[in-house]
Amino acid sequence: MNRILEQVHVSESDETGEVDYQTSEYLSSIVSAATLAPAGVVIDTAILCRRRPFRKKCSGRIKARLQENPAELKWWCPQCSDHGFITNWKGTPKRISHFIGNNRIKKNKCCRITLSKPEFDLLNEISIVNPATASIVHGAIIENNAITLIGGIEGWDSLIGYIAFEANHESKPRRRLALNKLFEKIKQAI
Repeated sequence: MNRILEQVHVSESDETGEVDYQTSEYLSSIVSAATLAPAGVVIDTAILCRRRPFRKKCSGRIKARLQENPAELKWWCPQCSDHGFITNWKGTPKRISHFIGNNRIKKNKCCRITLSKPEFDLLNEISIVNPATASIVHGAIIENNAITLIGGIEGWDSLIGYIAFEANHESKPRRRLALNKLFEKIKQAI
């Protein structure tokens, strides 16, 4: 299925032209992940494909490539071939400009942490409102069958705060234990 996003246009929109919230968030997370890398670089994001071929959830993770002139973002799922283009992404609030290669990261202490897919999926369930902290999660890349997150120390400090908050308010013991283990793993790494 080919999707093209330009501001609020998506081929899956309803009769009024409005994009549903989930599709908007999905495509926004692709913008966030893709804008972490320099233009022309294919990035293996940790974003799960939303397509359901033959009524079974696709297990693929989205790949994306950013192009500056014209400003266009191409994304695709290598598993099911779902793909699309996002144009005019430069004006979106989800744009996180080339954070990995940014001088801000080089000047400040940078931390690189590798998580398993279940750990990352748990982290991805947490609602994060701070853009710098969210960029760590959205910018996750797949390396050697694990998920690598890169960010500055301030972003990591904020992220473990979100994890601690989630763990302290979790009523399910197994999930609370998993969140506490994730908290300790990240705390020790930074």
